[in-house]
Amino acid sequence: MNPTSNEVLKTELSEIYGDLGNLNEVDWSKVRDMPFNENKQVRRTATETIASSHCLECPDFLEHVSHSGDAF
Repeated sequence: MNPTSNEVLKTELSEIYGDLGNLNEVDWSKVRDMPFNENKQVRRTATETIASSHCLECPDFLEHVSHSGDAF
């Protein structure tokens, strides 16, 4: 079976570039701007809260989120 051109391209790029998704291009810890660091901490806390939330386990999660804007 011949692979499609998309599959071939994906394989070639994967071999060339490997896992570039894990690169950290900027060392944010060196930023000295206080509001920036406060916002970074708020986002980190919110991300941890969301990641540990039980609502993500709901099979209708995407439907519920898409309707959440209707309440406002």
